[in-house]
Amino acid sequence: MSEGDLCYEVLPQRTLGSLVLPREVEDACKELIEEQQQIRLLRGHNLEPRHRVLLTGPSGNGKSAFAEALATELMLPLLVARYEAVAADYWGETAARLARLFHAVQARQAVLLLDNWGSGAGWDSGGGSPLLRVDTVPSHVVVVVATNRPGLLSGSVWRRFQLRFHLPPPTPEQTEAWFEERLGVKVGLSELAKTEGLASFADLEALVVDVRRRDVLVPANLGLDALVAERIDRWLRRRHLGVTS
Repeated sequence: MSEGDLCYEVLPQRTLGSLVLPREVEDACKELIEEQQQIRLLRGHNLEPRHRVLLTGPSGNGKSAFAEALATELMLPLLVARYEAVAADYWGETAARLARLFHAVQARQAVLLLDNWGSGAGWDSGGGSPLLRVDTVPSHVVVVVATNRPGLLSGSVWRRFQLRFHLPPPTPEQTEAWFEERLGVKVGLSELAKTEGLASFADLEALVVDVRRRDVLVPANLGLDALVAERIDRWLRRRHLGVTS
């Protein structure tokens, strides 16, 4: 399999400043960026920059966005592993495919994202893990592995990642700041309490776009404050009924 069979390239657009991250995660990410930008200086002192990152946390809370922002800040291409091409029914075959992927990308300076790790068969087993080969990747390739099932990863896999970040769902304070920053609206406490049903930053982002869309189409019908409240209620009703669009 060639590199193109195993991964595809994405033009990164998100920035680190566009994400809502725990302070310690943001600070560590900035250090990683600095180390990668100063790779020649570090190598001149027989040192290598950190480049293996493990992201955990529920879906929709910025794991893939983190990898994209990292690529943007480093001005590098973002390579996304093709899940269907790498995952196999048995971990040994997955390991062989993953080794081919790591070999294919090692000639490039890039950010490599392996998303949804552990969501299917063949990722880990009692005999080992395909991720044990991640330390064969040279330090000019930043490998970001994202999973919402961290319990499937053994201690030997965890130790191979120099940086391990947990990206949690939004807190009420972050939700309030999200609406205020993106819409200029201070959401009332009663409405903010309802947003506990919005379980991720992806939900919040989709809701903000929904509000903006309705504000463009029917600007005279509701004030922006009332529109936000109305769309939160509607959004939660849809979620309760299983409607996502």
